[in-house]
Amino acid sequence: MSYNYYTDAEIEKALSYLSDCYQDVALHCEENEVLFHTQKDLIEIIEENFHNFTGRQLQLLFNDVLLPIEQDWWKPFYTKSVYHQEKKIVMRKFFDCLNR
Repeated sequence: MSYNYYTDAEIEKALSYLSDCYQDVALHCEENEVLFHTQKDLIEIIEENFHNFTGRQLQLLFNDVLLPIEQDWWKPFYTKSVYHQEKKIVMRKFFDCLNR
């Protein structure tokens, strides 16, 4: 099922919130056990969908959404137009996976 009635901006906003939660747990779970336990279910839902993605798609998902790294990380791998197209596909696919 595809959620085409959501705009790319709405999907990006929702995934940004999930990214913040994922980063909080991934980067601070050892420091804050309460945070880990409150967000554990969300993390499991996110991670159980990783098998739906290719290695390259996971790289894009992590580097741009879940645990963002430097802004131009993609330049050795993609042209600008292909990068933006692939990013849009991955974000929509991830959103769809989470809404099943």
